[in-house]
Order: sequence, then C-alpha cells, then structure tokens
Amino acid sequence: MNSWFKKSDNTLHVLLQFTAQQQRLFLYAALAMLIGNACLFVPPLLGKLAIDILAQPSAGEDSTRLLWQYGVFSVLITVIAGCFMFARGRFTAMASERVALQLRSDLYVALHNNKATFFDTEKTGDLVQRCSSDVETVRVFLADNLVDITRSVILLACATPVLFWINASLAWASLFLLPLLIVGSGLFFKRAKRLFLAVDEAEGRMSSCLQENLTGIRVVRAFNRQHYEIEQFAQRNADFRDCNYRLMVSMSYFWSLSDLISFVQLGVVLVAGAAMVQAGTLSIGELFVFMTYISIVIWPVRRLGRVLVESGKAMVAVKRINHILSQQGELKGVCPHEHRATGAISMRNVSVWHLSESGTPALSDISLDIKAGETVALVGAPGSGKSTLMTTLLKLYKYQTGSITLDGHELSTLDRHWLRKQFAVVFQEPFLYSRSLMDNLRVGNADASENDVIDACRAAALHDSIMEFDSRYDVMLGERGVTLSGGQRQRLAIARALLRGAPFLLLDDALSAVDSKTEKIILDALSARRGKQTTLIAAHRLSTIQKADRIVLLEHGKVVQQGTHDELVKKPGPYQRLCDIQQSLDTRINDELFQT
Repeated sequence: MNSWFKKSDNTLHVLLQFTAQQQRLFLYAALAMLIGNACLFVPPLLGKLAIDILAQPSAGEDSTRLLWQYGVFSVLITVIAGCFMFARGRFTAMASERVALQLRSDLYVALHNNKATFFDTEKTGDLVQRCSSDVETVRVFLADNLVDITRSVILLACATPVLFWINASLAWASLFLLPLLIVGSGLFFKRAKRLFLAVDEAEGRMSSCLQENLTGIRVVRAFNRQHYEIEQFAQRNADFRDCNYRLMVSMSYFWSLSDLISFVQLGVVLVAGAAMVQAGTLSIGELFVFMTYISIVIWPVRRLGRVLVESGKAMVAVKRINHILSQQGELKGVCPHEHRATGAISMRNVSVWHLSESGTPALSDISLDIKAGETVALVGAPGSGKSTLMTTLLKLYKYQTGSITLDGHELSTLDRHWLRKQFAVVFQEPFLYSRSLMDNLRVGNADASENDVIDACRAAALHDSIMEFDSRYDVMLGERGVTLSGGQRQRLAIARALLRGAPFLLLDDALSAVDSKTEKIILDALSARRGKQTTLIAAHRLSTIQKADRIVLLEHGKVVQQGTHDELVKKPGPYQRLCDIQQSLDTRINDELFQT
C-alpha cells in the first residue's frame, strides 16, 4: 500500500486522498470560476438598466451615452469572465491529468507489491480495466463534472440573493420548482450508482473473457472451441449491452422529467412576471433580469442531475480502484548484514495453507535441513507440495506455523527484495517477455557480459539452437515466447536462472519439455557447478533426480522418505515403487520399439 494512501471504506474520503496532492490547483480553479461566474451576473444588471432607460419616454442624448457605456462595459466584463473561465479549465485539466498519472503509477506499483494470493482470486481483464477505464472515469469527473457541481452551487448561491433583492414574490415563483429538481437528482444518483456498478462489472467480465481467449487462442483452436468461445463472448457482450440499456432508459426518464420541470419553471417566471409588469409592480428590466438569471441558474442545476449520474459512475470507479490500492501488500523486512547468502536452509514443523487453515494444508509439519551447496531433489505426485515448498521459500506464500531459517535468519522477517536476489528460479511454466532473446536472458542479471550469456546458454544446451536464428541473440520473441518451442522456452529459462548466479537455484519441473539427450547435457552442466549454489530440483524422471545429493519424497504435503537414490531404492516404500514403475515402463517402451 502506498505511503500517502490510508485505507478507508468511505468513497468520498478516498477521492479526497486521490486529489490531495493537487488541491492547490483545484483551489485556483475554484477561485477562477467564482470570479468568472460573478462577472457573468453583471451584464444582466446592466441590461436591466438599459431596458429601463429605453422604456422611459424622455430618453435623450445622455441616455444614449449611458447605453453605449453599458454596452462597452458589458463586453469588457464578459471578456474578463471568459479569461477566468479559461484559467479554470486550464487548472482543472492540469490537476485532473496529474491525478490520473499518479493513479496509474500507484496502481501499477500496488499490483507489483500486492501479495501473490491477491492474484489467485482476481481476473486479469478486470484488473486491466480498473487501471485504465476506471482511472479515465475519475479523470473525466475531476476535469468536468466536479467543476459543474461547484459551478451550479455558486450560480445558485449568487443568483438567489439578487432575485430576492429585486422582487421577493417573483423570486419565490422563480425558485419553487428547483428543490424538486435537486431532490430528484439526488434520488436518481442513488439508483445510477447501482446501474453503473452493474455496467462496470459486466464490462469487466467481457474484458476478462476477451483477455483469456487472446492468451489461449492456440488452445481454443486446437480443441476446435471457436464457436463455443464466440457464444460465451456473445453472452457477456449481451449482458454488457443489457446493463447499458437499463442505464440509458433510466437516464432518459430523468432527462425528460428534468427538462419538463425546467421549462415549467421558465414558463411560471414568464407568466407571473408579465402579470406583475401589467400590474405595475415590476419593470420590464427587472423581468429581463429574472428571465436571464433563471436561465443562467436553472440549466446548470438541471445539468446537476447529469453530473450526479456521472458522479455515481466516478464513485463506482473510485471504489474499484480502491480495491487494489487498499490491499495489504507484502511487508518489508530486515536485510541481513551479509550481502550474499551462503545457501543453508532449515525448516522446522512448517505448515502452509493456501486458502484457510480449516482446510487441508498444502504442506504439513515439514522439517528439513539443506546444507549450503547441496543438491536436493523433491519427488512426489502432482499436488504433493513440491511447488508450494519452493514458492514458500520465495515468500510468495507465507507459512502459518513452524519456522524457516535462511543462514540462521527467520524467513518471515527478511526483506523480500534481498531474499529474492538470493534465488534463481525456473517455474513449471516459464514466462518470457515480448522482447529480444538477449533481453530475456538478462532479466535476472542486466550487467551480464556477452561471454557470460553464451556460457549460460551452452550449459542449458540452448546456444546451438540460437545460432540457427537469423538474428541469433537479437531475435525478437513473440508474446510469452510463442515463437519458441516448449523445450526452447524451458532451456532459455534455465539459462536465465544460471546467468543470475544466485546462491540458490530452484528448478520446478524445469526439464519436462526437453529430450533425454538435452536433459543429460543440462544435468552434466549442473553437476559441474555442484557446490557453487544450493539447488532444489522438483521432477518426476528418475534420470533427473538420481544424481542428487539427497532425494526428498513428498506425499500429501508431508515428507515420507529422504536419502540418496542408492539408499531409497533398496528400502521398501513409495520411492522403490516409483522406480519399479518407471523401469517397467521404460522396458516396455524399449521392447515395443525393438519389435517395431
């Protein structure tokens, strides 16, 4: 969570926090608008004087001179008002753009700092919409709608005393329908908030559907699911349309009724004023002032309803943005005095729950000591806890009970930035950026020399494949590395991890997409580096794990066996059964190939 942002459930308070750093510009805009609107009230008063002069039968040369003076003064006042309104627009534009810039930056930082569990339940398309569309909604509200609200209030506050000063009876007739318009706008505001929330949520579902299909377009085509996915998108698109339709219908009712009230109000002023002029209790100039002021006031007040509708949309957007900013991010910890860890890990009675402690733990009562420079293989069925153990070491997920120490320091107290610099990781599904191959290799070590990059690629059995590309190390990769094969992506991720040169190396099923020959090259390269870094390998193949210093077998989040390959294969138990199954399978495959 950002240092300036304090968690609050009050949407208005959150909006004030968003604008806190630009309050001076908004104040300047308010002052410019106040002066500009005050100037706009002067020309109608001058017009009243001019009309009253013209209505006098004895108007002469002096009256003509006064009319010219009133006209010139009215033009000057109007020009001055225009300058102040321009200044108001400039100040609000500057302030709103800066708020939007700050919000986008803060949201991006917050997404990088939020806990990994936050992304387990959120949809990517919806998060993108909150960072783009919702921020734009807030910007428009601050640039236009907030100004309109202030302008309506200022105009009403300035016009009302003047109207009562000229003629109290006609002033009551001029304003008696305005409370109805204001109350109706407030009631519609409450309904509009619910409708805008429904529209935003429907748009988020549609965006998520689109994002998922673009990301997984090859899976969709491979399974011939185009028609099904098109129908799913059409359904979400229709839901979005229906929500918008309900909103538009409600808005049309409001605009029709508000227009009716506004025209009735003008009609009442005209009829009542004409009757007073005929009765001699009101001059034509005063009627002109009333008609002008009511026109100046009533349309902004009528627009207040529209502004309140947009305000409802903005409040929904603020709440959705607040959902990201108010999340508890990863806590800062302490940095040990050592710049680089030695590579020793100790785990005592560690248990990890992904969702809630009432369910089955992903890791249960794990106790394990790993020496610096040791290579440990994690073996077990899918869901046994291998990946969870690695992500826990990275502080992506926290352990609820027990203790994990790294070089004697409690893991939960360590600074996450320092900690993750000590690890080089290859996940089950390597992520590659849509950049050059060299840029992807240098993600973990931006200062790596070209020779270091080539050595890492040779160790990962990737260099020869790269040399076949026309641009070699400068070749551009498609999104998520789509232009590479699955094995090439894994080898690139391994080279990237080796290039990092961290004290710890985590390989989470990192050799599953490579052939046996390539696997041997990579394992030989890792064996040559043995002792230089602590290595944890999660794998299923015996060829990958049998040369490890120690093998740890997990079942249902618990350690059931550990030892070297030679020790475990002689003991009756899960590991021996695993070896028998794989050897039997390999024998059957060889027999079938030989017979063929």
